[in-house]
Amino acid sequence: MNRNNVGTIVLRPINGASGDPVSLTTLTAPTRARKAYEKGAKALRSVDEPDYATAIPLLERALELHPEFAAAWEALGRARQGLGETASAREAFERSVEIDDRFLKPYLPLIEMAIAKKDWTELEPLTDRYLAMSPGNMKLRLYNSFAALKNGKSSKAEAMVEMIGNAGEMDNWPMSFLILAEVRSRRGEFEEAAKLYEMYLRTLPYGQYSEVVKRTLYDWRELQVIDPADVKLPTAPQAVRIPIASSASAAVAP
Repeated sequence: MNRNNVGTIVLRPINGASGDPVSLTTLTAPTRARKAYEKGAKALRSVDEPDYATAIPLLERALELHPEFAAAWEALGRARQGLGETASAREAFERSVEIDDRFLKPYLPLIEMAIAKKDWTELEPLTDRYLAMSPGNMKLRLYNSFAALKNGKSSKAEAMVEMIGNAGEMDNWPMSFLILAEVRSRRGEFEEAAKLYEMYLRTLPYGQYSEVVKRTLYDWRELQVIDPADVKLPTAPQAVRIPIASSASAAVAP
């Protein structure tokens, strides 16, 4: 117990992750740039409330001294976003990614922006790139599957959800049942889709989309596209009408 020499400790990425939580460009920044960045970052970490107005000039100063400072661009994006300057925030996040495409942090706000705009053509490649570096993020895998579905890539959407299932995480992300049910229904596999809808209802009986799912199952039974004996179907639900060709997941977004 007197000795503190434990030998060599080897650190490896978790679950095949290759992205970096910290940008390596921070190490190349000159001292004055790092100090300005650290002061700006501290203003954003304020215990009471982030001080965006104080952070911005400090971060801009850091970038004057070291334009290839990915972490400072990401922090500047957060500060601008905090003041509602969405367009300039987006430019800062994109610049951060351009400088260091392995730095994970700026991808997340860009993903959130794509979701807010319902821009599935942008969301899919952003989540592709993030998952390539951090494959264990099931939330982003769900987003990726939804974007793929919206972009007409049913097989990819199915594969993404199956990965969530293989990780034992589908109950934690009930939307995955809806996405997979949509894929099955597009193939005309209504019995399989109905079972997935039933799993969604068991997992989230009073969820935001539960009534839509119940309406879908009720309509399928009435139209005899599924056998009531094979699936536990709800009684007559509220009148929420959706066509068969576009089942419950078509009306929802991440």
